[in-house]
Amino acid sequence: ASRMRRQQWRLGADSSISMLHNAVPAWNSELRAFTLPFYGRVHLASKKNFQLIDRRRPDVIVMIFGKKRRDVYSLDWCAPLSCVQALGVALSSFDSCLSGAKL
Repeated sequence: ASRMRRQQWRLGADSSISMLHNAVPAWNSELRAFTLPFYGRVHLASKKNFQLIDRRRPDVIVMIFGKKRRDVYSLDWCAPLSCVQALGVALSSFDSCLSGAKL
């Protein structure tokens, strides 16, 4: 059944499934680094900063997560994610912290 469901999603026949992925950063030659637009919501560079976009609607940012200042992070999301799902995704970026590693 799940194989059939995946095939339906690939063909665009199942709109109840959303495939989210990380937004691809663009090279900024001034900063000599890859960057994403965080629209003033994220203030510090961090390997935990990310954006999720819907594969079928790449112009729509579904979730933004990033560092505002030391030990303070910002989380913004919209449908199709629920509050609990967005929080779960954000907390998973701290997975290495659970094993005792520093932020």
